[in-house]
Amino acid sequence: MLAALAMVLGANYVVEQPSSSTLVFWPHIQYLCSLHTTLFKRFWMSTFNHWTAKPSYLFGSAPWLDQIESKRVCKVGSGQGMVKKAISKSGRKTVAGGPSMRSSAAYPEAFTEFVMAKHYVNPDPPSIQLPEDLTDLQPPQPLFQWEHADLEPLRAFLLQAVKEGKFNPQPNLPL
Repeated sequence: MLAALAMVLGANYVVEQPSSSTLVFWPHIQYLCSLHTTLFKRFWMSTFNHWTAKPSYLFGSAPWLDQIESKRVCKVGSGQGMVKKAISKSGRKTVAGGPSMRSSAAYPEAFTEFVMAKHYVNPDPPSIQLPEDLTDLQPPQPLFQWEHADLEPLRAFLLQAVKEGKFNPQPNLPL
């Protein structure tokens, strides 16, 4: 929802996920990414002095994503203390968060500084290419409808802001 709102407002967005995340494959995210050029960058958090290697990825519209270096500079493996593997009573393999999983979630200060520096140096908004005639534009059903996830109040808020002259959306974005 926040990435979609950023697009409507003409801003860039970036989403960070652990390397094992499948978020980028969700149909709603796929549709969002199809509306403009989306960059994808896999990297190691240890590049930014994280205490563990922690493979991660970023995707979004910010043009600086391709500038992130990807160097595994940490000797501590990502799995060390991060997961507990076991065999359930039914004989299935199970994986759960280990004792150091929670502490691995904190972003290293160097990563935060990098993102903030790049964002304020190059805040160019994404270029969204939609057809001029939106009457034939049909998003995959039931994807990206304002009603999904109760986004209708957000749509009503944006439409009211347009009506009051407080918000001028990009003309090719369907509100």
